[in-house]
Amino acid sequence: MRRLAHDRALAEDDLQRAYLRVVELRTWRELKRNMTPKIGAALNAYLAAITRIGRGTGIRAKRFRQDAQKAMSNAYAATPCWIMAHWRVSESLPAELGLFDLLIIDEASQSDAWALPAIARAKKILVVGDDKQVSPSDVGVKETDILSLTKRFLSGLPYGQNLLPGTSIYDLGSTMFAADVIRLREHFRCVTPIIQFSNREFYDHEIKPLRVPKPSERLDPPLIDVYVKGGYCQERKNINKPEAAAIVEEIKQISRDTQMAYRTIGVVSLLGPDQAKHIQERLVNELGEDVILRHKIRCGDAMHFQGKEADIVMISMVAAGKPKASSGRMFEQRYNVGCSRARDRMYVFRSFARDELSDRDLRARLMDHMENPLGMAEPVVRELRDLCESEFEREVYDELLKRGFRVQPQVRASGYRIDMVVEGADDRRLAIECDGDQYHGVDKWMEDLARQRVLERMGWRFWRCWASSWIASREECVKDLLDALASRGIKPGLSDDKVPESRTGLVEHCVIEPQRPDDVIGARETAAQAEPTILKAEAPGPTTREFSAFSRKEGRAMELDLTPPRESPEIPPEPPGKEIDGGTGVPRTVDLHDLVNYVNIEHPENLLSVRIVQGHSDPNAGVISDQTPLAEALLGAEEGETVEAHLPMGTTKFRILGVRHTATRSATA
Repeated sequence: MRRLAHDRALAEDDLQRAYLRVVELRTWRELKRNMTPKIGAALNAYLAAITRIGRGTGIRAKRFRQDAQKAMSNAYAATPCWIMAHWRVSESLPAELGLFDLLIIDEASQSDAWALPAIARAKKILVVGDDKQVSPSDVGVKETDILSLTKRFLSGLPYGQNLLPGTSIYDLGSTMFAADVIRLREHFRCVTPIIQFSNREFYDHEIKPLRVPKPSERLDPPLIDVYVKGGYCQERKNINKPEAAAIVEEIKQISRDTQMAYRTIGVVSLLGPDQAKHIQERLVNELGEDVILRHKIRCGDAMHFQGKEADIVMISMVAAGKPKASSGRMFEQRYNVGCSRARDRMYVFRSFARDELSDRDLRARLMDHMENPLGMAEPVVRELRDLCESEFEREVYDELLKRGFRVQPQVRASGYRIDMVVEGADDRRLAIECDGDQYHGVDKWMEDLARQRVLERMGWRFWRCWASSWIASREECVKDLLDALASRGIKPGLSDDKVPESRTGLVEHCVIEPQRPDDVIGARETAAQAEPTILKAEAPGPTTREFSAFSRKEGRAMELDLTPPRESPEIPPEPPGKEIDGGTGVPRTVDLHDLVNYVNIEHPENLLSVRIVQGHSDPNAGVISDQTPLAEALLGAEEGETVEAHLPMGTTKFRILGVRHTATRSATA
């Protein structure tokens, strides 16, 4: 049986590689067949025209568009697949019905009537989307205008109501082709405790979570609930400064942790974009661009995050006190998107208690999820061995443990449970199935095989053993198991029978409480009066442990300052050994294309670096345009000089620590 299973796995791997290779070769063959010299020249002409269009705002953009359309009319048939935005279709492709055999509209829940020109060019259409995610908004559209336009243009169309503002192409497709809907239920992004909220609230438990994080990816616990007492939402603007401060402090802690050095971070505001913008500004000022780029920190509302993901996502509820209930389709879409972006850990920052919300409020249902993510009681165990469900499993576990292997019994995966998983270095792991004859008779073979093949598609590799084989020839089975581990590169290491944190609770509950509540009440009127706060743990419980914004490992309450410093800290000394420009005794001055090292005087511990160029800014590359306020303040200044930059968040002082001139400045310019 083991030999046949091994042969089957090898055959399926060979088949998979063969399929991929056949598709690749056929694609290149057809491209080669279609690529005549005339078509090659037309493709190059199209590329040149598109490059010249740029943003499309120049005085010659119209002529370049005409050049691109002319070139495309001679070239589109050469390439079997074109990928472009809706607005680019009419600009680039000939206006011909049925031009393409198939049109695929991805993220169709965000597409509206502007996709119709692309649809008209196709013989068949495949609509990919999710009506539970954010749809186009009709905010700002007058009802009288909608009624007038509907009467003039849509009254004679059978599905005209699905082309109105606020509806999507997915709505149109699911209405017209209701009998041809295929639901994709497998979910690979989030760990189970995170995606289970959306699964229960919006998908009626139809989603099958298939992701089990590797040891290097796993973050325990995956859910963290943070109650910011005294948080308040400013009038006119949906900004909760205490919540924002708590989020910034937690991101600072993550950035200091060497084990979290390259974890990506997202911040989602569930009440408009103002909170996300405020947090982004604080992060830029207090952490600097290098930390933001290293962690790929992204801040925005739910619509901004649709189609995106991050290792760690922090949800800011923004609302405070007894907020108006969030219910209805629009809020369901926002919460579904916002709470399904995190791969390994999700924080929820809130400024209200559960008893301040109505049961129909989505906020209340999210808080209930944070109390019991899986909707079932978790077994409390003191030793991993207690998780084994049969004497056969315990014997296999003991054999592995005494040889020094790291073993995790009863691992959840894809709605299934694996009897035990042996973990090694570099994220290597092997799944072990102990098939007791009493529970795994012939009638269960096909069910077990189907389950195993689902897990193998996710990358799992299995070693199976029958209880009868174990009893008849235990030494031979152990040898076979050790050989299987060696073939996967899994070696014995430090191991114990201590239950990891992931087994003692999936949620961490924390409270940020003001030192003097009266000061926080006053801060509702003037945000600058907010006082430092203390972060402390709630009453001990099976899923509660102490939390610190500065150090999780210390396990004790620490002070958390939620306000910017009122006094400027000590300014760093002049950099030693400052170079002199060209040996003339003159300090270097900042010019175009220079790399400038500088610090924010209020936060001198964060070294910032930027290159100034002509043209457009590129934050991902650490490049800013010479037209930005920061560049205008730096240009012409000398090393050691303090300058003022009039930034959107206010006037900020910077000290220039070093300037590195580029040897090819004139050539680059």
